[in-house]
Amino acid sequence: MLWYSVVGILSLLLLHPLRDRIESRWIQAISKWFYLALVPLVAMLFLAIMRRINDYGVTEMRYFVFAMAVGLTIVMIYMIVSKRKDVRLIPIVICLLAFFSAFGPWSAFTVSRTNQQGRFEALLIKNGNAGRRRRSEAADDPSLEDRQDLSSIVSYLNELHGLKAFSPWLSDSTTKTLDTLPAYSRSEEITLRLGFAYAHPGGWDAEGKWLHLTIDDRESVEISEYDFMLPFEGLNPSAPTRDFAIGQDTCRLVVRLNRSQADRPLHRSFVPSEIVRIVPLREQLVTLLDSAATDKFSGAQLSFYPTEADSGMKAVLTIVNVRRIEDGLEVLALRGFLLLRRPQ
Repeated sequence: MLWYSVVGILSLLLLHPLRDRIESRWIQAISKWFYLALVPLVAMLFLAIMRRINDYGVTEMRYFVFAMAVGLTIVMIYMIVSKRKDVRLIPIVICLLAFFSAFGPWSAFTVSRTNQQGRFEALLIKNGNAGRRRRSEAADDPSLEDRQDLSSIVSYLNELHGLKAFSPWLSDSTTKTLDTLPAYSRSEEITLRLGFAYAHPGGWDAEGKWLHLTIDDRESVEISEYDFMLPFEGLNPSAPTRDFAIGQDTCRLVVRLNRSQADRPLHRSFVPSEIVRIVPLREQLVTLLDSAATDKFSGAQLSFYPTEADSGMKAVLTIVNVRRIEDGLEVLALRGFLLLRRPQ
């Protein structure tokens, strides 16, 4: 819609010097009907962007789309109503919109930050925070939907406006502490400092949604009971196996990832003795995700054991790519390490 309008207007601007020639009178007709044709498109553009702003607030991109819609409306009305049709109005409108979008309290960055801070404050008040730096002991935990909205705003403010955007809720000392953390982990820490757990904005239950799960890099994994650690990565439907040499023996890791094999669990076997250990990975991941509110998990949560008791084996996943499907979960790729105990 925007591209059609912009390209059309630029084309008419380039053709404007030719419009008064007898052989080029068709340009005048196209110009007249082009701006009339823009009326329903601009109306739809306004409806679409206002719907997004009403649901999710103002961001820089939505601000720019709204500003372009306003500029298109001004140019469209002028070109339809005015008899002069002075094309100099177009660059004037563009320059004014660029200036007002870049500077002052009405700029895209200031308006977006203020709007999202207002939405964040309203959600905190709704959930018993009332804008205080720490949540009340008597306050109920936010619902999953509210935590997703709060987490989405935290991620946006953290990535585009920095920690200063949280000064109304976090002390200066807390902000300085958070500033020492890697940028990718600040959002989760900010939500914890405000009294609620970070919730993945997309949610875990959406069918067809791709999920990227990782182990928390601040967590440790217990390995004292095992003798070998066998790392693996990039296990996917096109490369479902890995072989590891352990002295004179070989350990083969086989992962069933295809949807057609959804009922088959994770297989690992020793060669040549053909000792088979089965880990119901898919079922355990579904159980884990059903109660999860974040995409980072502890080492214990991403540790999986075979169905056999005292099997001397544990699989620890560090990165898991999965997708929600109607009948459960589709595992797409795995990375992690296998812990084995020396056979007695």
